Amino acid sequence: IKGLEEFNFVKKIEDADFILACTPSPGFSTIDYVPLLTKALVKKLPFVCANPDFETVESSSNNLLICMGSVAELYKNIGGSVIMMGKPSIHIYQEATKNIFNIDKKKVLAIGDSLHHDIKGANSFDIDSLLITSGIHKSIFNKSNMEWEDNDSLSKFEIKPTYLCSKFQF
Repeated sequence: IKGLEEFNFVKKIEDADFILACTPSPGFSTIDYVPLLTKALVKKLPFVCANPDFETVESSSNNLLICMGSVAELYKNIGGSVIMMGKPSIHIYQEATKNIFNIDKKKVLAIGDSLHHDIKGANSFDIDSLLITSGIHKSIFNKSNMEWEDNDSLSKFEIKPTYLCSKFQF
């Protein structure tokens, strides 16, 4: 099991009451977690996913890396019990805005690079969203095709942002 023994993940799963998943181990792919998840499934361990993103862009290489959301999806698909905390759940937006009295959602903008998490969550909370096209969906966009409606690769998604932007920087 690539790298898992050095962290004793597989051995410690026998003593676990649940799995708390926040950040994947560097260099791991989703499939590398199968032995751990198989043992967890036998024990009927719940999988608590504190960051349900499927992937992210690694800052130094600009490559896509898995996030624990993809591991949680795998566990759910093989029959495991998964508890997700974070976007796209509407609860994260409610919690983030609970101390803002008389919030005018027309003045709120969610910014992110994930259709499945950032934009879907914003849509469920009924606020505008800005998709950063140079993020995890960068392969769908290019400088000659920054339009949503004219992009054939996007037709499979039922999630649509309010706005598109190629980069977000200060």
